[in-house]
Amino acid sequence: MKKATFLICFLLTQISFSYGQLRYTNHHEVGLLTYATSIGQSGFSALTNHGVALNPKVSLLLGTGVEHYLYDRMEHKVWIVPITGGVRYLSKPEERSSFVVAGDLGYGLAFSKDDESSNEISSGGIKVNPMLGWRWKLGEKRSWLQAGVGYQFQSIKLKAADNKGGTINFDVIPGYIPNQTISGKTSVDMQRIVLRLGFGF
Repeated sequence: MKKATFLICFLLTQISFSYGQLRYTNHHEVGLLTYATSIGQSGFSALTNHGVALNPKVSLLLGTGVEHYLYDRMEHKVWIVPITGGVRYLSKPEERSSFVVAGDLGYGLAFSKDDESSNEISSGGIKVNPMLGWRWKLGEKRSWLQAGVGYQFQSIKLKAADNKGGTINFDVIPGYIPNQTISGKTSVDMQRIVLRLGFGF
């Protein structure tokens, strides 16, 4: 998946050069990754995206940032650094406000582990994030504010450590002896409803 992410970034760069002189644009967003009804049980994200506007309606962006997730009934947590390629579409860019459609695809790097958990994070995984929102222009300049809601999918891979310092399989192993060291990995697919506020120019 990392190769696919780098390929997306490369293609976006090539498209940008093919259009010649393009206007630079940037989007900065903060938001909640809602896991349950309580805000205290939600994760959060802080993202920055930079790219080019192909025309007044369509922009291509590369993004990164930091995101914090709670998973497994709020018992465990993980920090993710996403690397994404994305597109933004404005329905009426000439108006003071406009409906916006956004989509990001990439790879999330898991760079810390939950010390309170027996599960060790071995790697990150794919990230998918479609969004719908509304954008408001600020004065006569290019700056704007935006609010949006969407869906976010982030996968990570775990391995489990036993009390002897080895690893155990998540699957049921017939005849398994606790003192053995057996390697095993499993995927955790985190799905969230995302609420975001952003600005840019």
